[in-house]
Amino acid sequence: MKGENHSQHFYSPLRYKDLCYKDRQTVKSVYRYVHGLRFEANYHEATLPQRDVGGVIRTLYRGGLIAYKGGQIEKEFLDNLGLPSVNLEDWLSESRFALV
Repeated sequence: MKGENHSQHFYSPLRYKDLCYKDRQTVKSVYRYVHGLRFEANYHEATLPQRDVGGVIRTLYRGGLIAYKGGQIEKEFLDNLGLPSVNLEDWLSESRFALV
């Protein structure tokens, strides 16, 4: 990996078929109405194990601020890596108030 990447998929040890009904419905709703990202990558896509997420982010990081969309887990993960980040949901709501 040379520090440039447009998309990287990570696989989870938890499979979609192993989710309870309620969680599968949540996954479907988030896929359809929030971000359109699949729970599991297509079979032909190269994936890495989730344990490699931190290493990939560190490799690709070139300075600046990392933006993420909501989520305490994402915030804590980036904080633990020592990388500056901003929650887009917070930033957008603050920006709206600044424009009024």
